[in-house]
Amino acid sequence: MKKICKISGLILLLLVTAMIGFGADNKNVNQKEGNTDVKAAQLVIENENIKVVYDEGMKNLKVTDESGYVWNSVVTDELYSSEKLNENWQKNAKSIFHISYAEISDVNPTIKTGFSYEADIQASQKDGAIRLDCDFSKAGISLAVLISVKDGEMVVSVPASEIVEKKDNKLLSVEILPYFGACADTEEGYMVYPDGCGALKYHTSINSATLTNKSYTWDVYGNNLTSLDTVKSNEKEGLQTAMLPVFGIKKGDHAYIAYSENGEEEGTINMYPSGAGIALNRMSFSFRYRTTYNILMSNININGSNTAQNINGLMYNDEMIVMDHDVYYSFLNADKADYSGMAEQYREKLLAKELLQASTVRDNTGVSVNILMAASAQGFFNNTVSVATTAEQAEAIMETVKEIGFADNGFYTLKGWGKGGIGVYPQTAKPDGKVTKASELVALLNSEDIVSLQTDLFYAQEENGGFDKRSDLIKMGNQNVLTDETGGLFWFNAANADKRLDSFIKTYGSAEKVNLSFDHMGEVLFRDENVDSKMNRGEVRDEMELMLQKAKESGLVSVEGSNLYTLKYADLVYGLPAVSSEYFISDMDIPFCQMVLYGSIPYTGDYGNLSSDYEKQLLKWLEYGYVPAFELTYSNSEVLKETNYNDLYTSQYESNRNRLEKAYGLYEDAISKLKGAYMVEHMVLESGVVKMDYSNGCSLYINYTQDEKVIGDVTVGAVGYVMVGD
Repeated sequence: MKKICKISGLILLLLVTAMIGFGADNKNVNQKEGNTDVKAAQLVIENENIKVVYDEGMKNLKVTDESGYVWNSVVTDELYSSEKLNENWQKNAKSIFHISYAEISDVNPTIKTGFSYEADIQASQKDGAIRLDCDFSKAGISLAVLISVKDGEMVVSVPASEIVEKKDNKLLSVEILPYFGACADTEEGYMVYPDGCGALKYHTSINSATLTNKSYTWDVYGNNLTSLDTVKSNEKEGLQTAMLPVFGIKKGDHAYIAYSENGEEEGTINMYPSGAGIALNRMSFSFRYRTTYNILMSNININGSNTAQNINGLMYNDEMIVMDHDVYYSFLNADKADYSGMAEQYREKLLAKELLQASTVRDNTGVSVNILMAASAQGFFNNTVSVATTAEQAEAIMETVKEIGFADNGFYTLKGWGKGGIGVYPQTAKPDGKVTKASELVALLNSEDIVSLQTDLFYAQEENGGFDKRSDLIKMGNQNVLTDETGGLFWFNAANADKRLDSFIKTYGSAEKVNLSFDHMGEVLFRDENVDSKMNRGEVRDEMELMLQKAKESGLVSVEGSNLYTLKYADLVYGLPAVSSEYFISDMDIPFCQMVLYGSIPYTGDYGNLSSDYEKQLLKWLEYGYVPAFELTYSNSEVLKETNYNDLYTSQYESNRNRLEKAYGLYEDAISKLKGAYMVEHMVLESGVVKMDYSNGCSLYINYTQDEKVIGDVTVGAVGYVMVGD
C-alpha cells in the first residue's frame, strides 16, 4: 500500500509541476528572480551560448550547448539500461558528484562513498547561479555546489567555507560530474587526457577489454611525493605527469573540454574506460581534502616469527585542506570537435586570462644548446671534478653555433658550473674554482648572446651539508623528512628555496641580466607537512610563482616542464616530453601540450646529439614544434665516463657540427617561417604521415615512412616534409 501511495504522489507532483511550468519562458520555473525560498521542478540559467538546467526530481544537470546538443551529467536509460546495474551502481550512475569519507582516527580506515543521488539536496537560484545544498546525513557531511554560466562556459564550484563535518567522519575527496558526457563503447569519438604530451583513447577501442574494472588517475602537477625514489623511478619507467589541468571528451560530432584553474593543485584527473565498473567511457576531476602518511605499526614476534601481515599503516591528517575548487566546462562547435580544437580552445582561454603569455624570445630562439661544464667523479678518498668545458671553451662552442647560422637566435644554458659539477647538491651559487670564476660567468651573462645559468633550488645531499634538517627540508605527515631509500637525498622547502634563489641573483647581480633555468620548477609540485611551516600544494604553488616573478625581474626564465602556473613567467620550457606514459589503454599520443604552448613559448625536448635516428628526430622536432636542442661539451665525452653524469656519450661539439648544420637547415627552411603562428590543427593522415595547419595559413606535411607519399596534389618524399603556403 505504501508503495502505491508513493507512486501516486509522484504522479500527482509531476502533473502539478507540468501544469505550473507550462509556458515558462526559459527561466527558473515557479520561482521569482532572486527568491531562494521557493522550490521548483527545474532551475535554469543560460546565456546566448549555453543553457544549464537542474532537474530537482532526477537530481540531474543538463547542458544544451550552442549547437543544441544536450549533455547529461547522469546515466540515462537511453545511454545505458539501469537494469544492468545493481542498486549501488545505480546510485553511482545517477549522481552528479560523489564524496569519499572515513572515520580517520584509526590506521588504515575504511573509505566509504557518498552519492549525491541519495543525499538531501536543497536547490535554489540567486544572482544567475544555481546553488545545491547537499546533506549526506549518513556520513554527517554537508557541502554546497555552485553552478554558474560565464563566457559561454558552465562553471561548477565547491567552496571550502560551506563544508561542514558534523560527526566523526571526515571528508577525503569530492568528484565532480563523474558521468558528464559519458559515452558507450559503440559511439564514435574519444577521450583526451594530459598524460605527458597528451594521449587519447577511442570509445570503440578494445584496449580496455582485458583490463576490466581498471581506471586511471593523474595527479595534477605530478604525483604526491612520499619518497624521492618516486621521482627517480617515474623518470626511469617513463611515467609522465599531468602538467595541464584539462581533459576533453569527443562524442560523435560534439565535444567539450573541462579544466580547472582554482584549487587544481589538490586535484586529480580520472579516466574510466568502458568496463571500469560500467560499460561507459568517462572522465572527471576529483579534489583532495586530506593527505595521508605512512606509519610503522607494531612488529610483534612470537617464537621468532613476525605475526604482522603488514607492518606499514596508512593514516590521514586530521586537518582539512581548505581550498575552493572550480571546474570549467567549455563546449566546441562541430567544426572544432576534435583534439586540435580542444587544444586551441584551451589555449585561447589561457591567453584571455593571461595564464599563458608570449615569451620575450618567442621569435628569436632558433636553437637551444646546453653546455655541460663539469661533473662529479668518485675518487679513491674524495670526489673529484671532471671538467668538460671551461668558460673560455663555452664561448668557442657558441661561436661555432653562430658560424653555422644561428647568429642571433641561440639560447645557451650553462650546466654543472657549481661546486662539484652537475648532480652535486645543494647546488651552490658560487662556481667551482676548478671550472670557472664568477666574473667569467658574469661576462657570459653580459655577452650579446642569451646565456642562462642552470639552477636547482630543491635537491640536497646530506654528505654535502650546508642546511638544517629540522627547518630547511619538507616533511611528511608523520614529521619525517622526505628522502629516498638511502636516507641521504632530501628536498628543500619553499622558504629555503627562495633564500637560495636570492643567493643566485645576488651573486651575479653585477650582470646586466641574470638569466636562470630552473630544474623541476614546472615539473614537480610538493606540499610541506612540517607542523612549524605547513603548506598545502596551493600555497607552495603561490610561493613558486613569487620566486618565478622575482627571477623574471632579474632576467630571462627557463623552466623544466610546463606546469600551468609557470607559463606566464617562462621564456623557454625545456624537457617537454614527446610521449605519454604509453599505458596499454591509450590508442595514440598527441601533441596536445605542444599545441597549447606553440606560438607563445619556445620549448625543447630530446637532444639531437643523443638521437639514434637523427633524420626522424628532425621531423619530430618539426611535427611537435620543438626548438632543436643539443647538450654539448668542448672536450670529448670520455671525460665524463667515470662521473655521475655518464649518459652523455656523444657530446663533443665539433663532432656534432653536421647535426647542428642540419638543424639550422630545418630552422631556415621551415621553423623560421612559422614564427608567431599558432598550430591550429594536427592530423594523422595515415600511419607515419601527419599534417599540421598554422594560423598564418601555412601547412606542413611530414612523412616518416620509407616510401614516397602523395596527398592530393602534394608529394612528400620518404622521411621528409613539404611546407605549403610559405
